[in-house]
Order: sequence, then C-alpha cells, then structure tokens
Amino acid sequence: MNTLEEFYEYAGNNYDKGLFEKTFLDFNSDKSGYHNYHVIYERLFSNREKVQNVLEMGIHMGASLKAWKKLFPKANIIGLENNQERFFTEDRILSMYVDQSILSTFDSFNSLMRGTEFEFIVDDGSHFLQETKNTFNKLLPALKINGWFVVEDIRKEFESEWENISNSLPNNYKSFLINMTHLAKTNGEDNIVLVVRRIS
Repeated sequence: MNTLEEFYEYAGNNYDKGLFEKTFLDFNSDKSGYHNYHVIYERLFSNREKVQNVLEMGIHMGASLKAWKKLFPKANIIGLENNQERFFTEDRILSMYVDQSILSTFDSFNSLMRGTEFEFIVDDGSHFLQETKNTFNKLLPALKINGWFVVEDIRKEFESEWENISNSLPNNYKSFLINMTHLAKTNGEDNIVLVVRRIS
C-alpha cells in the first residue's frame, strides 16, 4: 500500500488546487464530499486542455461525465454502462454499452473504437471484484502513453488482490494503491484507489 504523500512526490505540485473539488461538488459527484478523490485527480494533468479522450466505466446519474466535460474542455467523454436507461448524450459526451460481467462487450467496444487511446480512464462501475478486474484488464491496453487509469472504491477486503495486481504490472506502468479513508466523510470499507500511469 502506498501513501498519498508518495503519490504526491511522484505526481508533483503543478495542479489546479480547488478546481476539481469545486467541479465535482457543483455536479453532485461523490468524487468530492464523500470520497474526496479530487486530491488525486487534481494532480494527474498539468495541462487539462491537452486531454482529448476520457473514458469512465459507470454512468449512474451522469455527474462525473459532466464534471469531466468541464474539467477537460477539449476532450471527448465516453461513459460505459450496462443499464441503457442511464444513457445520455450531449456535446462531447457519449454513452456506450458495456457489461462488466460479459467480456465480449469489451471486445465489441474496443472494435468500435478502432484503436482510440485515452489519456484518462476511470472505473467507477459495479465495484465487484471480478467485474472490476475485467474492466482493468480489458481497458488498460487502451491507455495512452503518459495517461492515467484510476480504479475507484476498492473495498478493504479486496486490498491484497489489488496489491498483487499493482505489483505485477509490467515495467512500463507506474502504480499506486492508496487508502483514502482518512480523507473520506465515511468510515466505509470502499475508500481505496488504484492509480496507474503508463510511462512508455
């Protein structure tokens, strides 16, 4: 397990302090206020305008997708979801069908994307262990060099499994498994995040 300080040392100090927190709160995303993941996200991109493609597993009410749209003003935002009643589309936001429990739906999505790479991928889907592992394994190859992949809301009971995954990544990835419970407004067991950067 890594500390937040270790992640900060790697990510550096060039960031928009307060912007991510305010944006998440404005759109009622639980990434701030409940989990307070903004302290990680605000460190990932020194130039938000260079981000072209963002992908998030899990749409729910669309708060995160709308927040990403504001935070990355030139990016196309794709939300993946198995419940099509949650789909919505607006300028620069597209919803697409993927069921985390059905590997073939990832293959169909990847085929449709025709090799598109993403600077930023987030898993905020079912949070079930196998389904989240499916998402990570199937979407990690679409991560662009210098891009970031974040797995949110990892439960304490799955910590050792994700630690093994983090430690077994190839050398062209840098990863941090961080327990965020000390910053969360809940003592729940789902405040661990995996943060992965593709470095080559």
